[in-house]
Amino acid sequence: MNDMGDDTDARMDDRMRFNVTIGIGMLNGLMLLAGLFSPFLPRLLGGLLAAIALVGGWLALRGHRRRNRKLMLIAGACPLGCLLVLLAFSKFSNS
Repeated sequence: MNDMGDDTDARMDDRMRFNVTIGIGMLNGLMLLAGLFSPFLPRLLGGLLAAIALVGGWLALRGHRRRNRKLMLIAGACPLGCLLVLLAFSKFSNS
């Protein structure tokens, strides 16, 4: 059998894991900047968005280093949580 295939698969898995980590980190970074520097959000809501994004970024790095897919999944859900918080804020501020 050829052992080169196993090594190539492992490298591809590492590269894909790295790209997923970068993508999740960029989304969380975008939410962090939106929470900190948005002029239309109250300070408390901006701080909440920044805190969710920081936790998401930390979980992405932790999941990448430990090769834990569950942590990466939770980290990927953090930007969605930020968007849900913004959606709830817009619904309550209009009523």
